[in-house]
Formats: sequence, structure tokens, C-alpha cells
Amino acid sequence: MMNRMFQTLVAGLLIVSFSALAQQHHPVTLTWKTATSEHNYTINPNATLGDFLAQQVNDPTVYNWAASRLVSDDLTRQVERERTAVLAELNLQKQSALSSGESERAAALNDIRSWLAALPLAGSHFIGVPFYQLRAHKNFNPQMQLPKQRTQLTLVSPKTQNVIKAEVVGAVNSPILVEPGTDLVTALERAQPNPHALDSRVWLIKQNGTVIHMPAAVYNQNQAAVCYRHETALPWIDVEQWQGIDCWPDEAVNEGDIIFVGLKNAVNLNKRISQLLKHRAIFQ
Repeated sequence: MMNRMFQTLVAGLLIVSFSALAQQHHPVTLTWKTATSEHNYTINPNATLGDFLAQQVNDPTVYNWAASRLVSDDLTRQVERERTAVLAELNLQKQSALSSGESERAAALNDIRSWLAALPLAGSHFIGVPFYQLRAHKNFNPQMQLPKQRTQLTLVSPKTQNVIKAEVVGAVNSPILVEPGTDLVTALERAQPNPHALDSRVWLIKQNGTVIHMPAAVYNQNQAAVCYRHETALPWIDVEQWQGIDCWPDEAVNEGDIIFVGLKNAVNLNKRISQLLKHRAIFQ
């Protein structure tokens, strides 16, 4: 009896061990996408991103590494769940505004909701460091299968020759594209924030996943901004747990910046939308 139980236990352990081993060594499918090309690779899950790029990249200067990101299906699903929740909150606030007779605010909420619903998103682990630093930084050089169930990845790498214009979105009359180097005040004036826009500060989303809550008015332009840097190991953190530091960003917008003009009396909602904008897809 004991011998039979022992044999059963050993057999069970072997099944579990081989199952875990098979999962650990299951190959990863990686799609490498640029603005003009797309190639598929099958990669050992124990290989790192740096290992892969070292084999594939002949000239690192061709790519914009600050904007490069590793997109995973599981993180994209998490981002989409948050989008659904934010859209529901926007609709709830719109209905509340209508009930209170605030038709203009309801219209502003509806405009943001429609724009956000159509926004292409891709859950992204931002690389954010130059190519030559990638292999030296463990946090920026993940194994290709972390967590183990993630087997479909997309590496998105803009090329340096493809200039990505900045964009002003949110509580504005119309989203606009802005040339890099334009100062923030001019960019906001061109976008024409609507009467329900929060005019004291805006959210600036950088190409490397950093989110900056920065002054946007004359009376507070000398105040520090608050920077929320992207954590590669924790690409999605509840906004209530964000830990910012004082910073002094450029007053001019840079390539690929997204300037989000939030709504008045919607602090948490503005922050949640900013996190979604981090994961805006570069290419379709």
C-alpha cells in the first residue's frame, strides 16, 4: 500500500516537473515592428532582449531606443480592462453633468470618452535606455518570457529618421499635432483648451513612458513639475501607488510627447487617462 502511494506520488511529481520544464522552455514568438517593416522570430524564452538585439542590430544608431518598447498580450489585456473602467467612469460623470444641467461639461466628457474609446493601445514595457546600456541594465533587459505565460511579444522600434510629432489631446477643441521644439504655452494656445479644461497643469507623457504633471499657467510656471518614471519591472501600477519626484522638464515639447489637458474637478480620472496614454500604440 505504502509502496503504491509512493509510486503515485513520484509519478505525480514527474508530471509536474516535466510540465513546468516544458513551460519554461516553450519558445517565444517575437514580432519586431518598425514604421516600414515587420519580421517574426522564434526565440528561446531564457534569452534576454539584449541577447536578441545583439544578434540582429548592426547599426544601433538607426533606431530610437528611447521610444522602443516591448509589447505583450497579457499587459495589453490589463490596459484594455482599465480603459473599459475609465470609459464607464467618463459616461457616469457625463450623465451626472446632464442631470445637473451642465450640458457643456457633459459634452466635454463625451468628447474625451469618444476619443479615448478609439485610441489604439498596446501594453508596453518601455526600454528607455540607449542600446549600449541595454545589456548592462538588468531591469531594462528582461528574459523573453516573464511571466511564463507571456509567449507573444512585439518589439516596437521607431527609426531615428521617422520624426514622431508631439500631440495635444484631452479637453481641447480639437487634438493637434505639434512640431518638436514648440514651447508648451504656444502648443496649448493652438489646441484651444475648452472652458472645462484644467488650466493650471497638464500631463506630459514622454516617449520612454515617463509621465510628468507640469505647470501650464503663467502664475505657476516657476513651480516644480512632478515626474512619475516608468518602472520596467512594474509596467502597470495603480495610480494611487504612483510615487513622483520633483523635476524641471524642458518648456519645449519634444519628439513623441503627448500633452494631455485634463478636466477640472477630475484629479483621479485625469491621472488614470494619463496612464492609458503611456500605452498608446506608435504603429498599427
